[in-house]
Amino acid sequence: MIRHQTATGFIVHREKTLLHYHPKVREWLPPGGHIEKNEDPLEAIIREINEETGLSSNYKKYNDFVFPVPTNEILNISNLEQVYAPFSIMLENVYDKEIGEHQHIDHIYFFALHIKNQTKKPKLTNIWKWVDIKQLENSEPLKINIPLMENELNFKAPPEDVKMLGIRAIEHIEYRSESYFPL
Repeated sequence: MIRHQTATGFIVHREKTLLHYHPKVREWLPPGGHIEKNEDPLEAIIREINEETGLSSNYKKYNDFVFPVPTNEILNISNLEQVYAPFSIMLENVYDKEIGEHQHIDHIYFFALHIKNQTKKPKLTNIWKWVDIKQLENSEPLKINIPLMENELNFKAPPEDVKMLGIRAIEHIEYRSESYFPL
């Protein structure tokens, strides 16, 4: 079976996580995508977050920025650079018209969004929705905000993996983000 390395980032702000209704997959998903040649998984998801949402990890340049919040202990090692380990690595069976059946080896990361000046909100396109923990816990159907396919309903709940990982990301960021704030 063909396998691709991918990375996904759950972005959390004010106890909500950012999702969009993916036009190809037809599910509510956080930002993410394929890891490119010579990228590590963390570099890939930072790039994907920027490409898909416009949010940057450059805290010196932008009012709003994302930063990864590690889910495991970071060792103090001076002779090697460390890449934060993902919270989880999921094996996802995927079907694509061009590739056919294949599998994504998906590295799941948690990010916090920080906004320096709260009067200037991030400029996200309308395909993105902030979803709170209650909506995820209750499997609340969310209004689809892209053109519908034939016989597709206007509302759909996020899939189980997104629901469970979104809840965990919100809980984790609430507890740990201040420890890793980059400023």
